[in-house]
Amino acid sequence: MDLAVEGGPYEFRVGHSAADIVDAAAFEVTGTKGVPENGRTYFTETRVGDDS
Repeated sequence: MDLAVEGGPYEFRVGHSAADIVDAAAFEVTGTKGVPENGRTYFTETRVGDDS
């Protein structure tokens, strides 16, 4: 099985359950990154900014 994180818009949601979301943040992954076969941890360039 090939694991990957595909580029595109995502939303991170936090709550007690799927019916009780208390906060959310939108972000975008640029590019697609494969997950190495020897584990699920990898490093990539990351930028965090406020577009508002």
